[in-house]
Amino acid sequence: MNIEKETVTMDKKQIKELINSAKKVIKDADKAAKYDVNGAFQSYKQAAEWLQKAADDADAASLLQEVIQKMQELVAKGQQASAPAQQAPAYQTQAYSAGSQEQLSREQKYNVQAQQAYAQQQALQAAAQRPSSVQPPARQEGGWTPLVFTHGQELEVQLVRTDGSFLSGEEMVHLMGELVKEAYAKFKQWMDAGQVPAYIVQKMGGYPILHEDHEKGLIMQIPSLLPSGQRINIDSFGRDGNVAAITYILELVTPVCQYVEELAWWESTLFSLAHQVLATQKSDLFIVGSGLNSTVEYMRGLSFGDHSHIGTFQSPLEKIQFYDMLRNFIPAIIALSVNSPLVKGKPTDEIKIVKGRYAAPNCVRSIRLLNNTTMLSGLNNPAKYPPYLLDDNEQTRQQFLTTVGKADFYDARFQDVYPYTDFGTIEVRVCDAQISVARRIGICQILQALGYKTRKILAAGRYVPGAASECIVKNRDRAVRQGLFGVFTTEGIDENQFRSYDPEFANMYIGDATSKPRYLFEHVDRMFRWLAPELKELGYANSPYLQPLLVSVYGEIPNGILPPFTEADYQLSLYYYKLANHLEPNIVADLITQTKQHSLNATSHPLQGGRVNYPPGFL
Repeated sequence: MNIEKETVTMDKKQIKELINSAKKVIKDADKAAKYDVNGAFQSYKQAAEWLQKAADDADAASLLQEVIQKMQELVAKGQQASAPAQQAPAYQTQAYSAGSQEQLSREQKYNVQAQQAYAQQQALQAAAQRPSSVQPPARQEGGWTPLVFTHGQELEVQLVRTDGSFLSGEEMVHLMGELVKEAYAKFKQWMDAGQVPAYIVQKMGGYPILHEDHEKGLIMQIPSLLPSGQRINIDSFGRDGNVAAITYILELVTPVCQYVEELAWWESTLFSLAHQVLATQKSDLFIVGSGLNSTVEYMRGLSFGDHSHIGTFQSPLEKIQFYDMLRNFIPAIIALSVNSPLVKGKPTDEIKIVKGRYAAPNCVRSIRLLNNTTMLSGLNNPAKYPPYLLDDNEQTRQQFLTTVGKADFYDARFQDVYPYTDFGTIEVRVCDAQISVARRIGICQILQALGYKTRKILAAGRYVPGAASECIVKNRDRAVRQGLFGVFTTEGIDENQFRSYDPEFANMYIGDATSKPRYLFEHVDRMFRWLAPELKELGYANSPYLQPLLVSVYGEIPNGILPPFTEADYQLSLYYYKLANHLEPNIVADLITQTKQHSLNATSHPLQGGRVNYPPGFL
């Protein structure tokens, strides 16, 4: 570390003032080093430049050596950061806690400890230049498409009559038990008749199981083989037990899947099972894939979502960094999956067609998420939003609990994205129930690609940047209200710091000086382009399951409709069509038909039929 000495004649008073000024800068830099290494380095350098002017003074010379030592320590930390990120540096055990007196506000510095690990990255250039050794999971010729991480989904579906009415509570309690019994018998028949793929039968290792649960009542469990060789029983068919008083939610849960097509098979099969047993047990009751029953007013605890459980990580660090990555893109995931735009039989505002687009700026696209403040992170309070976490240790776990305002992990589990499930998985809970299986699987592919991107970032010796909670919460609210049409904001992000930490990520996430995303669909477009290498490597880019999401952003949708266009917009278009043609605007019957068609055929979806204008280099 060379600081060239400058010959300057100074009197004793000037030297004393200079030393006092340097001491103040050094003291401030010592504090800043805990959260802003680059800023601290520059402050130390400024103090060193002052002190070298008076290096003939013994006190100044001694202090200069201390400053140079501090600068060298920061550079050493930067060199340490160039090692593979999975080798967690020792300082991680000293991650800040929520009760620390010296802690800044959680979002003042968007990734406190990661900044420290990444000290002087721009100067050293070491980590960024090392190629990634990460490879996609092997795929056999002509075989199914592997998932990077194990994946399972909980699908909450509604059972309604064509007019939208529910059965009475007592009727539904009895019916649920009968549906489970028949589903159990029918699935056994399918296995005996050889209608279940051999791979699925092998993983199950036996027939499904009837089980009486104290919260859910009678349920059908499916034996599921984990990569470790352990088998667990998944509550695959029965009523949702999270809200004990409500029995209208039929929950279909896939086993733990390792292939894209395996996950799609299970979802389509569970839907087929539900359709068939309903037809014999209650012929006037049907399945609807939507976040709400569009004909009734919103009822707390009675909404319908798709939850993903993602597991099998290479390390605790990878799991938490993957959680951070998902957290960054919660608004994008919501914008792509909104599907509850009607309540009490109508949207929340007027719909018009303007230049080929359904113009409904004040029509809420996810009334489910807007109202769900108890079982998700929907308080719109940045201070209470799940925080950025560097690694998984006791301090960061307490940081999570303190931030979301919960006493224990049982109470804290209802979040947009949650990394501490009892199953060792990350759970993502924000998606409305979708009309099509294809769109559900496509969303899973996006989640998988984000995890694969995380693995690459860690292998390059870097950490996932963390967007400010204020930015996430504001964009989340806009995605809920307007879907892909929501106006994108960078509010809460220190753009200079964000760019200095990871310029590539920042240019994708918030845009560069010449081009910034104005709307959420432009932000989603940037996400797709950024993930294009991973989507291609994993075999997802041209997948029929990713098509519904790509159509929403890049598609030429039939009937002259222009994107962006989601399943929520599709519901609004059905409502508008009926209203414009003087028909009863109840779209439940249409959704029943669409749900059946696009759940039994796992590669079809309501927006298909038009061409996808892929961005350059995507395929």
